[in-house]
Amino acid sequence: MQKIIPAFLCAAILFVQNVCAQTWANLGSNEQADNHITKTAAFPFYMQSSKNGEPCFSFIDDDFGPNNAGDFKIHFRKYNGTQWMDLGNGATPSFPANDFFPIAFDDNTAYMAYSEPGTTASAGKITVRKFNNATGQWETVGAAAFSAGAANATAIAASSNKVYVAYSDGSVAGKVTVKVFDNANAAAGWQTVGITGFSAGDIFPNPGSGISLVIDNGIPYISYVDMSLSAGAGAMVVKQFNGTAWQDVGTNSPSNGHLAVSATIRFDAQHNPYIAYLDALDAKGYVRKLNVSNQWVSLGAQPPVGQVFANMSLHILRNHVFVAFAKPDNVSVSQVGVKQFDPVNNTWNDVGTTPITTSTTGVTSVALESDGQNKLFLVYRNGNGAIYAKSFDATAILPISLSAFTAVKQQGHGLLQWATSFEDNNLEFEVQHSIDGSNFATVGTVLGKGNTTIGHQYSFIHTIPANGTNYYRLKQVNKNGSFTVSNTISLDFGGQDIITITVFPNPVRDVLHVQYSMKDVRQVVVKDAAGRTIKQFKAIGYAIDIPVNDLAKGTYFVCLYNGSQTANRLFVK
Repeated sequence: MQKIIPAFLCAAILFVQNVCAQTWANLGSNEQADNHITKTAAFPFYMQSSKNGEPCFSFIDDDFGPNNAGDFKIHFRKYNGTQWMDLGNGATPSFPANDFFPIAFDDNTAYMAYSEPGTTASAGKITVRKFNNATGQWETVGAAAFSAGAANATAIAASSNKVYVAYSDGSVAGKVTVKVFDNANAAAGWQTVGITGFSAGDIFPNPGSGISLVIDNGIPYISYVDMSLSAGAGAMVVKQFNGTAWQDVGTNSPSNGHLAVSATIRFDAQHNPYIAYLDALDAKGYVRKLNVSNQWVSLGAQPPVGQVFANMSLHILRNHVFVAFAKPDNVSVSQVGVKQFDPVNNTWNDVGTTPITTSTTGVTSVALESDGQNKLFLVYRNGNGAIYAKSFDATAILPISLSAFTAVKQQGHGLLQWATSFEDNNLEFEVQHSIDGSNFATVGTVLGKGNTTIGHQYSFIHTIPANGTNYYRLKQVNKNGSFTVSNTISLDFGGQDIITITVFPNPVRDVLHVQYSMKDVRQVVVKDAAGRTIKQFKAIGYAIDIPVNDLAKGTYFVCLYNGSQTANRLFVK
């Protein structure tokens, strides 16, 4: 078995192990004692986390109580580690025109979008505000009420000093419009992304998730429920902006052509999109992803959740896919649950003890977020209008976080490269190979770094790939013997002359016999594990004997050169 020392980098991967039955901890609230964060009669709320990992949510303060002023403004509340506190004194002047008031972060800068209140010409039009951390005040971004018509089903996203909003545009019969404001070019104001009203029809106005907007790798993506017959009368649509126009993501219907509710989109570190939605036909929750064939496919046994009573909240933490939901308990009161996808067994597992909540009136909405490291945050509202929050330490179920995993062809070999951003008791990676995508064999091992929160880069060279498609995956082994298996990537060596090299005996003591199929070999070189040349010979024909009795014990490579190609084979002394 090969032992190669870590080296390199490149795109992403999924690792999951069994979820421990841990308990969700109260986060500044206690449902059992009805010690809520706040109360609100407005059905939706919106949740995000800052770059610092602080969970935040927005709500309308329209219900009097011990923790409420009842001022009918939108409030933006964050958890600072010990308590929930408001950013500014209410983000809006009064009750907004509708129940869409989403929030977003660009690093630690908070943004909020809402429809203007009142009965004037600006009523119902969009205003975006951001929180000035220096002054402690909310400031209008660009012009207030900048949309051409009244807005509904609003979404917001922010990245790289730009803020985007998407909405059902009243000026074009409720079709989708997206606008962007570049803080570096504030004088340009709000600019339309693509064309106004690019959707086929109007948008299903589902409070809390009418439209989902995400900026991934600098590219805007949007998901929405299109009510036109051409889109499937309520089917989910996913599009991306290609720099000129909005184009479909995937070649099939994301929601199987069914009426979707609570449709959201998220991305893993490899920029793969995932969606979650409720199917209006069976009231069940589904999670799907885009595969390598550009098809939307179900993630594991579907549906992961049956008879959902509230929205689905999709979240991806360190490339692990989670979904939160509310479903009935044994007395038909909706309670919150969270599940994590296990790609090894293609199953969905409960996260923590379930149900997570003990509501007597039923949970009406739920949101799942994280600190980006090892904590999950859950905020939910019950039928009494009370909002509560919980957290979950996911350290035990997230042993490895890989930010990269790719395979490229290099001089007839398969070069595998991967990188971690977090390791906990990581012993090693077994590199596994298959020619059919189902039956895998270990072709090498790469030592891990153990425990670290600093990213590391790794690589492995598969010297003898098969002719045709070669499949690769990583088996990550922990120090306690437990292991996880990655997703599978592939390389196609079809139509190429595969060079075979045979070395024997291996391990070797005195003389290494080398046979090869490469034509016109000019030079044979022996290198050590660090890549330093130890011996070199001129070659004749298709075989050579190399004396190695003078080499120290260790790992070496025999390398062949013919002027246009290079091939190598590992041997052990």
